[in-house]
Amino acid sequence: MVGKERKKITVGHYPNDKLKDARNVAKGVLMQSHHPTTDTATLREEYLEEVKSRLADKTYQGYKTNLENFEFEVASLTLKEARSYLEQYADAPQNQNNAFRALRAFLNWCIREGHIEHHPLVRIPEPNPKPSRDRVLSDDELKAIWQHTDFHPYGHIVRCLMLSGQRLSQIWKADPKWIEDDVIHFPKEIMKGKESHTIPLTLLLAEHLQPPFQCNSWSKSKVRLDKACGVTGWKLHDLRRTFATNCAKLGQPIHIVEQILHHRSGTVSGIVKVYNRYSYLDEMKIALEAHENHLHGIFTARAS
Repeated sequence: MVGKERKKITVGHYPNDKLKDARNVAKGVLMQSHHPTTDTATLREEYLEEVKSRLADKTYQGYKTNLENFEFEVASLTLKEARSYLEQYADAPQNQNNAFRALRAFLNWCIREGHIEHHPLVRIPEPNPKPSRDRVLSDDELKAIWQHTDFHPYGHIVRCLMLSGQRLSQIWKADPKWIEDDVIHFPKEIMKGKESHTIPLTLLLAEHLQPPFQCNSWSKSKVRLDKACGVTGWKLHDLRRTFATNCAKLGQPIHIVEQILHHRSGTVSGIVKVYNRYSYLDEMKIALEAHENHLHGIFTARAS
């Protein structure tokens, strides 16, 4: 079998042709069909074409921009040259990290495809590592945010994130066509990891998930919300972490919470991921309703 499409080529017929002779013919065919190249421009084009379908549009464009600025030869790249390339982004730490990730991903692909045997960034950490966030909003903070988000579209987007634990890109891109009965189907094109995702709709989530959502200024809306509710130092993605934390406090099974979050790197092993195709919709609905009831209790609690 030859090439990425695994095209079959017959090299002999048993028992008339000996196995040893067939092997030698096959090796010759493979040598003719695969000519590894180390031309940077050619490899870059092949890599970008391969990853375009599985990367988010924003990520792909970032990789493309960064790699087009890369002018060193892949086969002879040294650590000094790689650092020299990254140095042009020294004044913008996040851009430098993005360039580093794009270059390392490209070089790793070159190794997997057999174009090079090694590269200098294998064990090199990101130039500007950021501490992981651990912000979990308190019940009082959630209540304050909820009380100041009763408006469409931005406020309802925030409430949907709070109720469901989903990513912002899933909610604000939501389409009415994705909602069917009491579930919403997120297509793989908008999902991180390019796998479709389905979650049940609870009462409050269905009430606030009324797409399409069109918001002209995310940053200004967030500033106005912080000023109105009095909660500072938080990001929308912190609602996802808060959702997971509160579900754990409520005793919801971790594999069900990860199923809701569409988080595949935790307790689910590779074998389970491949063979277990059960959707867990009923279990997810129980967890989502328990979380919603918990929030409803916070929001409606009388002052002492």
